[in-house]
Amino acid sequence: MAKPEPTPTSDSPRPCARCKTNPATVKLRTESTCPTCFQSFTHNKAVKRLGLLRKELVGPREKRTCRYLAGLSFGPSSTALVQILDENLKYVRARANPNSPVAYELIVAHVDTDLRPHPAKGSNGDAQTNGSPATALLQRYREKFPEIDFRLIPLSSAFYISSIDWPSLPSTDPTLDPQSRMQSLFDALPSVTSKADILRLFLRRILLSFAVENSCEALLLGCTTTALAELTLAEVAKGRGFSVPWQINDGPFPLLGSEQGAPRSMQVYYPLRDVFRNEIHTYLRFADPSLSDIIVSNPPASADVVSHKDLSIEEAMVRYFESVEEGYPAVVANVVRTTGRLARAGMSGGGGGTACRLCGVAVDESGDARWKGEIGVGPEEDGGDSKLCYGCERSIRG
Repeated sequence: MAKPEPTPTSDSPRPCARCKTNPATVKLRTESTCPTCFQSFTHNKAVKRLGLLRKELVGPREKRTCRYLAGLSFGPSSTALVQILDENLKYVRARANPNSPVAYELIVAHVDTDLRPHPAKGSNGDAQTNGSPATALLQRYREKFPEIDFRLIPLSSAFYISSIDWPSLPSTDPTLDPQSRMQSLFDALPSVTSKADILRLFLRRILLSFAVENSCEALLLGCTTTALAELTLAEVAKGRGFSVPWQINDGPFPLLGSEQGAPRSMQVYYPLRDVFRNEIHTYLRFADPSLSDIIVSNPPASADVVSHKDLSIEEAMVRYFESVEEGYPAVVANVVRTTGRLARAGMSGGGGGTACRLCGVAVDESGDARWKGEIGVGPEEDGGDSKLCYGCERSIRG
């Protein structure tokens, strides 16, 4: 007679729903798994997106090495992306045929948003200084991931992007040093939301420009499902809903002001787009070696907000989706999936169509005119023949 199976107790957890061997101590959506299977699930989600990217760039019979640029904010998601890319690169190199090119090589760049004055030149080829906190922190990333090429870019490098419509932005004193000049530009913006919005647009434009300068074929960003859902609603709230498919979905992003022979677009991919933010936090908990000493985490959002005066739209979306993800993760995923079904109207690979000279995305000319009419913006206030979309105009002018 067969012995009855023992009933699991709190001291004897159920086996992992995936490997059936290790004890299940981690909740993975609808399953209870072990940390190893949880790590594998998250890692494979990102690597799958990398496989799709390579298919976009390389033909079925072509064998060559692609070059990617990954953005690093020092936050949990971008740090997890770097760790996953590091592991995947080691795996790819170990399995590569000595006579065949490696699938891809990687540069990781951090844009330093610290606008305090620093000396003009730093070490390791960075455009910033050893006195910058970002320089010291990036050095610790180099120690954690010695096989990755890390770069540091100052926010003031945006001034060298000629395709940005600088006359539409607040005027600055050209005699100031770049850091002070950029600080004066942000001081002149009308609201917290404006500052956060322009900063995000500058970061994207800087990374795209850096990718082109370094012959990269794709820009990898560490946005999770949750972050993409937040960005979707934030962009709609700021009047830039027409651009959402361009900013949220994987695929080619138009490059403004491309010179003769230069690429007209850049592949922008979000390898963590199928992973929730809370899953990234769990993933990092079990990372080996530990990464907690190099991650700069934002303070947790508090539901008890006394005043919204200093709260940007982006911060409001973070607070909202923090509670939604915890109780209704499917709602968060549906926001991103729905966006994925929207067509990219107005431009094609940086070709025809009018593009905003700040965000770089197609302009919804009829929609912009209608929205301006509804809120009573006259031609003199609108700036006449503006080269910006409605959302960017609102960010600059308030």
